[in-house]
Amino acid sequence: MFIEKNQRTSPLRIVFVLAVAFLLTSCGGASSASNNIVEQYYSAIEGRDADTAASFFADGAVITTPSGRVITGIDAITAEFIPYDLQFMNRVEFLTDFTESNGKLLWSQEWHHVEGDTLANDCEITIENGKIVEWVFQ
Repeated sequence: MFIEKNQRTSPLRIVFVLAVAFLLTSCGGASSASNNIVEQYYSAIEGRDADTAASFFADGAVITTPSGRVITGIDAITAEFIPYDLQFMNRVEFLTDFTESNGKLLWSQEWHHVEGDTLANDCEITIENGKIVEWVFQ
C-alpha cells in the first residue's frame, strides 16, 4: 500500500503537535486541578458537595460576612454559610489574582446570585495546617 505525498505526516509536524500538547497540559490547561483552597471551595459549591466544601474549614473557623455578621465554628458554617452558597450562588467571578500578604490570601470577587444580582467583595482568608481559619468579606 502506498501513501500519497499529500497524505504523509512529517516528523516535524508530529513533534510540533506533541510539544503544543505538552505545553498546554503543563501550564495548567482546563483539566488541571487547582491548589487554591478558595477555588476548590467554590468548585465544591458548584458541584453541590457540602461535605467537600466543609472540609476546607478548621473546626474553629471564623467567617465575617459582607454584612458584618460573624459565623464561628464548623457547625455554624455547615448550618448557615455553606447552605446559603449552595442555595443562592450561581457562580463566582474572580476579579483579581490571588496574592499572599502577611500570612493571608487576598483577592477580589463578584458573587452572582441565582436571581441575577451580584455582590463584589474584597476577600481575605487565613490558612493554618491546610484549613481556612478565618475568611473576611469586605
